[in-house]
Amino acid sequence: MKPEERENLRKAILNVLDANATQLGLSQGAIRVLIVQFGLRLEPEAIAPELLYLADKGLVVNAAKSLSPENRWWRITAEGRDFVAQN
Repeated sequence: MKPEERENLRKAILNVLDANATQLGLSQGAIRVLIVQFGLRLEPEAIAPELLYLADKGLVVNAAKSLSPENRWWRITAEGRDFVAQN
């Protein structure tokens, strides 16, 4: 993936999570489906590294689940919402 495409993917993920700003967040599969509106069609494994990158930057967090924690859900942080608002 080219750097510009990667940046667009990261912004799309943040926009999707911002639009869903719930405490529960979204699953990786749901994020993948919803970023289609940004013209992005990706393999399922393409999203995970970008979510981890955004988490390392403090823009998203893995929403805690007590039941089936292996099914990770993601939500945007306040810092992530600020980023979306500024861009």
